[in-house]
Amino acid sequence: MKNKYENLTRGTNELPFARYDFKDKQKNYTITHTHFHNELEIISVISGELNVLIEGESYILKSGDIAFVNPHEYHAVKSVDTLVTYTAFVFSKDLITFPEHHFFQSKFTAPVFSGKMKLPSIFTPKNHLYEKLINPVEKLRDYHTAQDPEILYLLLEIFTVFINANALIKVRTTNTKIPDYVKVCIDYIANNCEKNINLAQLSKLVHLSPNYLCTKFKTTTGLTPVEHLQVIRIKKATQLLLQTDFSIEEISLKCGFQNVGYFIKIFKKQNAITPHAFRKKMS
Repeated sequence: MKNKYENLTRGTNELPFARYDFKDKQKNYTITHTHFHNELEIISVISGELNVLIEGESYILKSGDIAFVNPHEYHAVKSVDTLVTYTAFVFSKDLITFPEHHFFQSKFTAPVFSGKMKLPSIFTPKNHLYEKLINPVEKLRDYHTAQDPEILYLLLEIFTVFINANALIKVRTTNTKIPDYVKVCIDYIANNCEKNINLAQLSKLVHLSPNYLCTKFKTTTGLTPVEHLQVIRIKKATQLLLQTDFSIEEISLKCGFQNVGYFIKIFKKQNAITPHAFRKKMS
């Protein structure tokens, strides 16, 4: 299977760390589609409720809850039915890499980023480690620049909690909660979203019946294959609207929509605004 990582630059070479602040008031809105990357991610909910899907498991996070997404874990984020505000921190192993025999390198960085160990996914006030984690996470959220050296200190404080509590989980076998055939479809869609893709083609690609594939795809990602395709296409359209002078019709075609009216309808459904109004608002 051809792997496709989320290809984004995080921070700077000196401090490869990025924060993303989200505020959304649409119900059941896919904020980030199903994807994976080789960085570690921390999600901190400030208010409202958030549906986080990690390797096929769905979690509802409330105000104050924390989620850890391990490297290479497929995940997606959706709003529930209220205004939700949250912050995500994403960073590579380069930020917390030490000499080979350093205790932090051998007990945390190497095993977690190699996939031999992983962090528990969700922490709520009911968890016994929550009180030790929430303070540095909230402090981390207060910093609005990826240049502050305090960020590294806070990350080390957070992960030292896991080391001291012996809380890392040993990965005995490859995680199969998201079947390989679903991952094949996700990667195919990501690489070919401008083409004419339908459920029949995807099912033929993985040698499964359309109904079975559609059911398993939605169970593990929260979206049907067609809905996921639309999310990917609209994400690409958003980038083209911001970064090019292509007309709405040209962007529609470049993103795989054969009908500009349908493109506008789907764009508005996902963003609560038309492509033209979005471009005008963001210009």
